[in-house]
Amino acid sequence: MRRLHRWVSIVSAVFISYVAVTGFVMVFDNIWGSIYMATHGMSLGEGGPSVTLMKIFADDGTVSDSRLSAMLQTTLQAARDSEHEAPMPRVIRLRTYGGMAQGVVVTGGQEAEQLVFNANTGHGVSSYEPGYPLTPMPFQWNAHETWKKLHRGDYFGMSGRVMDLLSGLALLFLTISGITMYLQLYRARRKANRSGLFWK
Repeated sequence: MRRLHRWVSIVSAVFISYVAVTGFVMVFDNIWGSIYMATHGMSLGEGGPSVTLMKIFADDGTVSDSRLSAMLQTTLQAARDSEHEAPMPRVIRLRTYGGMAQGVVVTGGQEAEQLVFNANTGHGVSSYEPGYPLTPMPFQWNAHETWKKLHRGDYFGMSGRVMDLLSGLALLFLTISGITMYLQLYRARRKANRSGLFWK
């Protein structure tokens, strides 16, 4: 058990460290954003004394019926003209966000991806677009989403997801094998009249 524990820890150390670092960056981003909201009297929900965050950084996202048809046509054409050659979209969502008319397309195929277009011009929209709603998170929308994909392994496709899964299994194995070895040593020490929980 000890030999297997050591080999698994050596082989998986880099991958577990990768998952830990990317997870830490995401948590730091979220915590910093939460601290900013708390210190500036903001909240995500309605009601209460604090100011609702989305009312500051974005509108309610509603679209009038008269605009839907034109926005849909522009979004579909933009999706066809984009570099992403995928089957028919799984989801199309029309909205206004931060005063910008947007068409959100979730692509079909095995690897689903979310594309956002300006529903008036058909241009692809980046989270750093002028006039795009701000976020209290220090790394902003694009970087946060990139770190999320890195953490999940999506950034590297199926191989990245497998790496993420194996890292989690390795961490679980190291936890179980570590506890097992500790209990074995503890029982052996008790038989030798050494009942301390910790030892050198």
